[in-house]
Amino acid sequence: MIRVSVEVGPEDAGFRVTVRADSIEQALRITNARYSGSEVRVVFPIKPDTFFVAEETPSESGALRYTG
Repeated sequence: MIRVSVEVGPEDAGFRVTVRADSIEQALRITNARYSGSEVRVVFPIKPDTFFVAEETPSESGALRYTG
């Protein structure tokens, strides 16, 4: 399980969400499904200290969280 920040929308007017998923590819699919029709991209650099998630609860699998 990983956690990445994904930017949604155009670069000058987008917003970020944090996504928990099994892979970066799955995180992008989840975000695309939630915000269909919007641009989505992974925010780099990925922070290594928060990239891997130690535990997963059923409600957190594929979870999106708005990060502002």
